[in-house]
Amino acid sequence: MFIALITFLFLTFSNAQNTNALTIPEDALTGTWKNEEKGVTIKIYEQDGDYFGKIIAIDDPEKNNQIQGKNLLLLKDFQKTSDTTYCCGTVEHFGKKRTFNGTIQLINDNLMQLKVAFRGMSRTQKWIKK
Repeated sequence: MFIALITFLFLTFSNAQNTNALTIPEDALTGTWKNEEKGVTIKIYEQDGDYFGKIIAIDDPEKNNQIQGKNLLLLKDFQKTSDTTYCCGTVEHFGKKRTFNGTIQLINDNLMQLKVAFRGMSRTQKWIKK
């Protein structure tokens, strides 16, 4: 009886974990993402196992006109380290002409967080898939 109870609890617990597991499609990071706070839209693509993100639109019409025809890579060389994490990439800050270390965490297949770190400080931005 005791063994049956333990087996029942084990199977119940394992099934509960599996039903709550986050399932994200293999190519969930690729595609078009928008940061509502900054009004920037990027297109993320995979090339030779690394992930890159190019700015394709900015909500501000004047700034949007300035970027047209330019290849502005915001995200460079991100590598997939788990189903939901991409690390070791760099993030360009065009206004300050600086590069920062970054990590991407997929919250689900329509929401990601980009964490940027520089000199011991970090900032996280939310991006929504379009």
